[in-house]
Amino acid sequence: MARADNDLDGARCVVIGAGMGGLCAAIALAARGAKVRVLERAPQPGGRAQRIALGGYSFDIGEPYILMPQFLGQVFSAAGLRLNDFLDLQPLATPTRVVMPVAAEGEEPARVDLHREQEALEAEFARFSEIDAGRVAPFLRRAAKLQRASELKHHLLPGGRLSASPRRGADTMLWRGRGLDPRSYEAMLRRAFRHETVRRAMGALTHRLGLSPHQTSAVAMVRGALAPRKGAWVPVGGMGAIVPALLRVAGELGVQIACGREVERIELEGGRVRAVIGIGPDGKPMKALRADVVVSTLDPVATMKRMMPQTRNVQRELSHRQRARLGRSGFLWMVGVREVPALFEHPETIFLPENEAETARQMDQWRVPAHRPPLFVWNGSAATPGLAPESGGALQFFLPMPAHDASRWRWDDAAADRTREELLERLEGLGLEGFEDLIEEERMVTPGEFATDPWRTGGVLFGRRSCGFGLGEGRLAGNGASRVPGLFFAGAWAPPGPILPLIAAGAMRAADGAADDFRTTRAVRQAMAR
Repeated sequence: MARADNDLDGARCVVIGAGMGGLCAAIALAARGAKVRVLERAPQPGGRAQRIALGGYSFDIGEPYILMPQFLGQVFSAAGLRLNDFLDLQPLATPTRVVMPVAAEGEEPARVDLHREQEALEAEFARFSEIDAGRVAPFLRRAAKLQRASELKHHLLPGGRLSASPRRGADTMLWRGRGLDPRSYEAMLRRAFRHETVRRAMGALTHRLGLSPHQTSAVAMVRGALAPRKGAWVPVGGMGAIVPALLRVAGELGVQIACGREVERIELEGGRVRAVIGIGPDGKPMKALRADVVVSTLDPVATMKRMMPQTRNVQRELSHRQRARLGRSGFLWMVGVREVPALFEHPETIFLPENEAETARQMDQWRVPAHRPPLFVWNGSAATPGLAPESGGALQFFLPMPAHDASRWRWDDAAADRTREELLERLEGLGLEGFEDLIEEERMVTPGEFATDPWRTGGVLFGRRSCGFGLGEGRLAGNGASRVPGLFFAGAWAPPGPILPLIAAGAMRAADGAADDFRTTRAVRQAMAR
């Protein structure tokens, strides 16, 4: 099998976690010649990508399609393989419908379909503004330019950082000198389009990352802006088919995956990682695994607090990372219905809040559930046949919520039931009276349940803020811990973000950083041996 590089030949790598991020990182490391072991505490790999069954309904947790599969394709390309040889991807013509808030009682909410084809998208925008329809092509060209500039490796500053603050003149000049855009995504949209409905529709995908357009840098969201051009895709067999494909590639590369193994401790030697200690499925300690590189897919703060000796450098790294604000958690309601309302016929429907800035303020500053926050409805059965009985549907309703540990709201059964009732009232306001009568199976997952996971700080789903100003592109080079050599992070907790294409990009960055670290360390050792 062809490999992208061999700069990790002889390196012993341990990946903690066998979810999407862990498997992508393991493949990227093994493709460079490393000997990779993956330790997973669950009985089987897959992490949050595992399929959940409720009666005759099945749910692939999260979004029901892939945006920009080229990022996932880079993982396969690193191993000299092609994504299309492992996954059969089918295009979705209209993956997302955006529903605007109703301004007055009895008013019909505006709906915008984000089409795959540019001409169809222009025709959709022409319903609101002919001028904005003509601005789609220039906007997408500008977004493509920003993406190319943001992906150049030479944009990193000394020390491995890229300045991401639009508030300081020197930083703004630096960004513009590299073709990047220092403004918020909202400012970019306001400059590009006149009609508010068009602007809000193009900014809707920022809510997936637990933010809103005014909180997100333009560079961090250009990939989402390019989604209509690059398109949305769904694997045959559903999103759950991605994990078996990654496992096949990992097996061909010789990656060893051990499930039922709980990592207890990462040992250091001379300030850098040297071994991993864990417990096997029988409850007995595992033999120490020597490691030149450790890639954790868990929360970086929890990893360093719970697994590592509290040396001065570890404490300094912790202090740096804890300054980043926790992201958001969420309320997830999985519902199996015998009939899908026409409003949810698309794979994804996004209901926008009335005031995005006020909604963000309530969750991030007041730390309480917002009044009518963004609502995501994922209809997996619209993209993947077989998830529900004929004429039925497997729907997921998702409401962003404040981080559990930072919230003034406490989740119990009564709070969950109250949120469910409020959600049903909201659906009735959208003309879906009697929706509750369609429900055959259901399950609720609250931030309180997410918070029971000791490795998910605050029960959050979006990690620490990874795509706002100063964080999305301004990250440590290679997703590494600068003060703890050999330690790297991947997965939903690591930059650039938690959705699938960004998880794959973060795993590749971790492998790049590990290769640079190992190459430098080996050169130093060889020089000292002389």
